Amino acid sequence: MQPTVDPRATGAKDRTAKAGTVDEGAAAASDDSERTAHGEPAPSGAAARRAVVARQREAFGGVKLGSALFGWLTATGTAAILTGTVAGAATALGIDTTDRAGALTGVPSENVGWVAVAALAVILLVSYWCGGYVAARMARFNGAVQGLAVWVWALVIAIVVSLVSVIIGSQVDVLANANLYPRIQMSPEEFTVAGLVTAGIVLVASLAGAVLGGMSGTRYHRRVDRAGFVEER
Repeated sequence: MQPTVDPRATGAKDRTAKAGTVDEGAAAASDDSERTAHGEPAPSGAAARRAVVARQREAFGGVKLGSALFGWLTATGTAAILTGTVAGAATALGIDTTDRAGALTGVPSENVGWVAVAALAVILLVSYWCGGYVAARMARFNGAVQGLAVWVWALVIAIVVSLVSVIIGSQVDVLANANLYPRIQMSPEEFTVAGLVTAGIVLVASLAGAVLGGMSGTRYHRRVDRAGFVEER
């Protein structure tokens, strides 16, 4: 007498076998999804973040003139605020910022002049740091380049305004009338050396501030990028 086979038990075994096949297929598909098109394991954690940021930089990096322009506007506004603050403090101390350096009684004029140069350098350093920071935050990538673009905008605008002033007249000397920076009055004898040194300090301070600000501005975006990935420990 042959044993009787329960159809329900046979069906259960078939379903179990099919489920096992589906699970194996899903696992294989998952393994395939974790590999790149070249058959190599897909990056994860820090490696994936670097790969994504590199692709984004390739697509959206480079100089952003619009961001740099807004950075220059920020630098100009900051310079105006700081200059007014320094001028007010100098007036409170009895220094005549509208006359020749040396109006402070008992202090040699050349010392007051170099103090004014140092104050101007600090103002420009801080102002253009703010400008570079704003430009880099807007552009997201290549912070140092965005800061350099802010500095170039300042040079171009200053040259254009100066040329227009020379051609039309001093009535349109916007930079002079705006009085954004402290004036350092010098005699013709002092201008040759002191003027060149002052110009060099102004250029270096503004350039350094813009580049450093641009580099600082991109750090925020890198922190945001790291937040989207699980770092490997």
